[in-house]
Amino acid sequence: MTTYSADIFEVLSGVGLSENEAQVYLATLELGPSTVLDIARKSGVKRPTCYVLLDELTFRGFASRTEGKKAARYSVLSPKQLLQRVATRQDRLQKYLGDLDALASKSGQKPEVRLLEGVEGVKEAYRSTLDQPKGSEMLLYGTADVLVILEGWIHDYMADRVKHRVSVKAILPDTPSNRSVQPRDKVELRETRFLPTASFDPRLELILIGDTVMFIAHSEHEPFATIITNSTIADLQRQQFEYLWRAAK
Repeated sequence: MTTYSADIFEVLSGVGLSENEAQVYLATLELGPSTVLDIARKSGVKRPTCYVLLDELTFRGFASRTEGKKAARYSVLSPKQLLQRVATRQDRLQKYLGDLDALASKSGQKPEVRLLEGVEGVKEAYRSTLDQPKGSEMLLYGTADVLVILEGWIHDYMADRVKHRVSVKAILPDTPSNRSVQPRDKVELRETRFLPTASFDPRLELILIGDTVMFIAHSEHEPFATIITNSTIADLQRQQFEYLWRAAK
């Protein structure tokens, strides 16, 4: 019986395999096409249980069975095939996410609200924007001046955001310091527009991504982030942003 790391079991749990199913999957992956007897010996799972688990994995598409002269042989998806299976499921979920959100909004679901305090809390709020699917778009009201307390760290975050292909539309007050960020728009996957400071001078930064709205206060003494997750509130904020986006230059 081969011993595998806990991290591997955790990853396989994320695709829907129980601990015993994962043990059988890994043993079969390592052996290649094999009989139940060989897989049971390799995995340490009892033979009768192994039969049941392999039949279940075959039914769910994780394994396949080939009849042999003396005994059936089982094979499992390769790691690349497993990854493709997960990606396909994510794509299908993304395709119907709008429909599912519409159903959720009809249910009268209460908003989920979180308060994150301090500089570390604000960093956690920014990092949460990277949990969205690659290619997501982030809408932002704010000012480059508020990032002083995150100087240094914010550059690493931006690099991660670009790596995750999360693009940004930003509306900023029209000041020289804010204008200075615009030349980096292309490399930082951002499009920046400006509004006159006489009519637009936010004291908070607002970030909108997916169904999440964040209000971030960058006070040097008590920075905090309030995070609201609700499709109805996010839709309203998105409409307001698009209205101002059309007015911005």
